[in-house]
Amino acid sequence: MFPNHTARYPEDRAPLLIDDAPLDAILYGAPGSPSSVDLFAVHAVERAAISQAWTEGRTNEALRRTDDLLASGGVLTEGETFMTLMQISQLIPECGWPLIPADAYPYHSILREIFGRALRAGRTGLVGSVGPTLARALEARGRFDGSAEVFRTLLTGARLRRSRIDIAACANNLGYTLTLQGCLPEAERCCEEAIAGFTAVDAPSRANNARANLLTARLDLDGFPDAVALEPEIEEVDTHYLRAADWRRRKTLVLLARIREHLGDLHSALELMEKALRSTRDIRTQHRRADATYRDELMAALECETSDPHGRVPYRSRHAAHRRKR
Repeated sequence: MFPNHTARYPEDRAPLLIDDAPLDAILYGAPGSPSSVDLFAVHAVERAAISQAWTEGRTNEALRRTDDLLASGGVLTEGETFMTLMQISQLIPECGWPLIPADAYPYHSILREIFGRALRAGRTGLVGSVGPTLARALEARGRFDGSAEVFRTLLTGARLRRSRIDIAACANNLGYTLTLQGCLPEAERCCEEAIAGFTAVDAPSRANNARANLLTARLDLDGFPDAVALEPEIEEVDTHYLRAADWRRRKTLVLLARIREHLGDLHSALELMEKALRSTRDIRTQHRRADATYRDELMAALECETSDPHGRVPYRSRHAAHRRKR
C-alpha cells in the first residue's frame, strides 16, 4: 500500500502511461522523435535485469540498477514504476522521522526522479503516492529542509485541487517537518491550518494529532516558564491519544515530561518518558533514540539530586535549557 491512499490505484487517477509505454515518451514525444516503443525497447535488457533482481531478493542491486537507469534518462513502464514504489515503501517505516539502517541505499535519489517526472507530467495521483515516501526518506537522512520542500509542493497541489482533507493533511505533515527543522513560526501556522481543516471535515483524531504538533512548536516558541501554561491543553490532547491507543501519544508525554522537569518534578518527568518509550516500542522511528537520551538525562539528574544532601542539581538537560520566544 502507498502512503495516504486506500488502494494501489485510486479511482481518480488516470493510467500513468498509454498502453504500458514509457512516461518520457508521453512527456516529450513529438513529431520526428523516438516513439514510446523505441524508448521502451532501448533499456529492455536492463529493465529485465532489474525485475530479476527484485524477484530474487537482491534488493540493493535492484535499487542501484533502477537508480542508474533513471539517472541516465531511462524509463520504466507504469507497472515497473509502481512496483518500485511499493518495494521502497516497504523499506521505509511509515512514521515520522523513520529509522533506517545507516548503510541503506539512498532511496531518495530514485524517489526524487520519479517525483520530478510525475510533477512534469501533471500526474497528481503519482505525485501524491511518491511524495510522502520521498519526504520520509529525506527525514530518515536528517534532510528536513528537503522533506519540507516536498510537503510544500504537495500542499500547493492540494490547494489547486481545493481538496480540504488533502490540504489539512499536507499542512500537518509540513508543520511536523518544520518543527523538526526548527522553523517554529511557520510550523505553528501550518498546524493551525491543519487543525481547522480536519475539524471542518469531521476528522477528530487527525485534528488531535495536528494539535499535538502545534503544541510541540508552541512549547519551544513560548519557552519556559511561559510554556507551563500549555499543560492543560497538552493533557487534553494526551487523553484523546490514550483513548485511541495511538502510539503518537509520545508527543504529548514528552511535552508533559519537559514541563514536569522545568517544575522540578524529576520523578514524574522520568515516569512520563518511560511511558513515551513504551508507546513506541514497536515503531521504527528515530524519536525513540531521542526519547531514550532524554530519559537517561533525567535519570542522571535525579541521581544528582538524590546524592546531593543540599538538594542542588548541577545538571540541566538540553530541554530544560531550551528557550525561544515569539
